[in-house]
Amino acid sequence: MRPVHVDQDAREALAVREGELAEANGRIRRSGQWYDGVREDAARGVGEK
Repeated sequence: MRPVHVDQDAREALAVREGELAEANGRIRRSGQWYDGVREDAARGVGEK
């Protein structure tokens, strides 16, 4: 997270925060999708001998 400076335009600070939040949410969403895939594979028995 980049620090906000006293003389920084509030719109710029908001845009930066929104971008950081979108990136973090994307990571969380992709992690959940990956885990869903792992559970689906486990339910089908993928990887079992």
